[in-house]
Amino acid sequence: MFKKTTLATAILVASATTGAFAADMTDDSMYTAAESTGNAFFEDASVTGGVYAFSRKRNRYNVSTGKFETNLDHTSVLGNIDFSSGYIGGIVGLDLGLYGSMDLQQGGGVDHEMNFFPWDNPHNPDWSQTSTKDDVSFYKAALKFKFANTWAKAGYIQPSGPGGLGVNWNFMPGTYRGAQFGADFGSLSVAYMWADEYKAPWFQETYEFRTRNPDAGLTGVNDKEIDYLHSVGAVYTFDNGLILDGAFSQSDDYLDTYHAKVKHSMKVADGTLNLAYHYYGAKDAGDLEVYDGSAWQQALTASFAVGPYTLKAESTVTRAKGDQGYFIYRTTVPLGTSAGAYDLWWDSRSDFNHDGEKAVYVGLWRDLADQDLAGWRVGASFAHGWDGKPSADYGNQSVELKESAFNVDLGYTVQDGNWKGSSVALHWTNYRNHSGEPSWDAGGFKNAFQDENDIKLTMVVPYSF
Repeated sequence: MFKKTTLATAILVASATTGAFAADMTDDSMYTAAESTGNAFFEDASVTGGVYAFSRKRNRYNVSTGKFETNLDHTSVLGNIDFSSGYIGGIVGLDLGLYGSMDLQQGGGVDHEMNFFPWDNPHNPDWSQTSTKDDVSFYKAALKFKFANTWAKAGYIQPSGPGGLGVNWNFMPGTYRGAQFGADFGSLSVAYMWADEYKAPWFQETYEFRTRNPDAGLTGVNDKEIDYLHSVGAVYTFDNGLILDGAFSQSDDYLDTYHAKVKHSMKVADGTLNLAYHYYGAKDAGDLEVYDGSAWQQALTASFAVGPYTLKAESTVTRAKGDQGYFIYRTTVPLGTSAGAYDLWWDSRSDFNHDGEKAVYVGLWRDLADQDLAGWRVGASFAHGWDGKPSADYGNQSVELKESAFNVDLGYTVQDGNWKGSSVALHWTNYRNHSGEPSWDAGGFKNAFQDENDIKLTMVVPYSF
């Protein structure tokens, strides 16, 4: 009953603050009483969140039948409440975050990651289950501290500041059990983080980190528990807009990962040009031989925004020799057990990250406000990868991965009124695997799959008071 009430409360609060009830939350007597005490914990506090609706229809080509078949088909609703207090004595505060999710309609697989999996953690999946779980969970419960130029937080947290650790996302972020502290010295920011458990947003409870033998496949047997992972990072920002970003991360006796990023923003004519170089690396720190030697992915990115137009062009090249056969920037390999601070997002279905693969991505988006269509935006993008090599344990080493994806975007954001800031977006992807090889579960390309047609419809209704 408590879980159901929490979810209902999230939806009711979101509706109230976005116009369904048109209530003025600043007149609430409890809020006014807390503010009048002069207690910074309440006076500087904020409550934010949203209601989110997500509908997806994804069809995948079946080589054996020669037809496209349903892979995912669901409509899900999520809601969250995020409380961030002020600092007592200017030193200590509290952050809390709760969310709930339910499927309004479900078809295809249970692994759509917008609701809760019917099993407890990613290390023991039960693929005989046929339905997801409607329920609630937490994504944040932490004490936070600040003193002079230093800051810290401990509990159930998300990484912030520089470092190599990131989180998995649906509408909510993943959660580490751990601690992080950092300091700012003018243009230089540094931070360190340590964690011993994690949960992706499609699980309700945290679970231990574990290794995985690259020969075992996505549903293979895990080897052993990883006691902890940690990360240290630094970012230096120059006055001219140049940013240097570096980090080193490690999972105990499993993997070392690291990155170096150089970013620069400048004015060109009447627009803004953003340029960046990314280096992401990984190396075995144990005896499982995830990679044969050092693995890495390098990227060059550029974006130019002028008037209503935004143009983006990016390219990557990957080295990931070994039985895994593809590169992934995180300190634990199994999906949903950690994530890295990886900046690239092509939303083109494939990760374009197999050994030897080169890939390019181009896109153009336009804001339609100057066409008397304020709030509307459209865009299209294309990704193409080639020269992908199979994993070292695959029998036919002469095959090559070629893949491409074409995307179309359409979106609208409410500009004023009670629903200001609410948005709806449509994203369509046509993905093609040109290699002629089987999908990841049978072929040499362990992170590739067959042709897909994918449609995603998203609605976001934020609130805050």
